[in-house]
Amino acid sequence: MIQTAGPTRTGYRARARRLTGVAPLARDAALYADITRRGFACGMIGEGDARTALKNIVPAMAGTYGSWREYADPYLLGRQVWRDGLRGTPDADFPAPQAVADAHLRALLDPANRASPWNLAPWDAIRRPDQPSGHPR
Repeated sequence: MIQTAGPTRTGYRARARRLTGVAPLARDAALYADITRRGFACGMIGEGDARTALKNIVPAMAGTYGSWREYADPYLLGRQVWRDGLRGTPDADFPAPQAVADAHLRALLDPANRASPWNLAPWDAIRRPDQPSGHPR
């Protein structure tokens, strides 16, 4: 078991908080969801465990952000802090430019993009993932 003496004072999370004044929750949640998705896709975790893992992040996300746009802006900010931290490292040429991430999020947020899952599912849908959109509990 890893024990910590308090909040992280080094690394990406500390740098993000220092530079932006906020914790990088949006980016961390996206990474958490991506790791869960990949774990399920390669058979490392089952569907029930994947659903449970994703449901565990919902209260923090739903309590912090009120819309996809409110989520997207801090996500990009956290991602930029992370990318800037790669400068001078062997991973500095990581093939995921900030402009590409910006373009992806603009497409997700574009009201004219009828294929965007963010337009198909309102933000509140994350609170009720097992129900079709438009059918509150």
